[in-house]
Amino acid sequence: MFVVYSPEGQAYLGLQSTLPALKAQPIPPVAGTQKMENDPNQVAMDRRYHQVPLSIEQARKAYQQVREAAQARGEPLIEVREIMSTSVITLPMTATLEQAWRLFEERGVGTLPVMDGARVVGLLSVTDLMGHVWRENERMRVRTWPVTQVMSSPVITCWPETLIRRAARVMSDYLIHTLPVVSQGGQLEGMVTVSDIVARLATEPHLELYV
Repeated sequence: MFVVYSPEGQAYLGLQSTLPALKAQPIPPVAGTQKMENDPNQVAMDRRYHQVPLSIEQARKAYQQVREAAQARGEPLIEVREIMSTSVITLPMTATLEQAWRLFEERGVGTLPVMDGARVVGLLSVTDLMGHVWRENERMRVRTWPVTQVMSSPVITCWPETLIRRAARVMSDYLIHTLPVVSQGGQLEGMVTVSDIVARLATEPHLELYV
């Protein structure tokens, strides 16, 4: 199950196939490849969810149907919680780009979730910062802007019980490399990356199921 957050709050709760268009538009399937099949009844459900936002209980029931359909097809049910990193370094909304740059250098991470209290409102990557950093007299200079002016937002997140096959599909469609993992109450619990998924799939049989 996927949730989209912005500084204004939760913008979406639902299945992978009805995620709204964000800054990075979903890319169409490559010609000649087979589009991933929808789960039974998912198309009809998703049409309804376009008009009526899911409640937490509706989301749980909908995702249980997704899991049952995947299990019936013989897919390994590997959840994001099994591979995510739980030691997550975060930035407050009030942080500046200079503070973020220092944190990137000190911790050696590539992406930081931006938080409004306990809620994720955006993602900031080293790549996002590169256009705002320059060298001056042998020192690195960074714009004093707040991170909210540069971060990617809205941000797609997922629940810990999300199947990694669906997380991988969303990452591919939206050209993103990191998904914050949040509880059903919206609290940040971890981060999962493309590398995490690839590492797990490399050791998993029936790799063709994930293509």
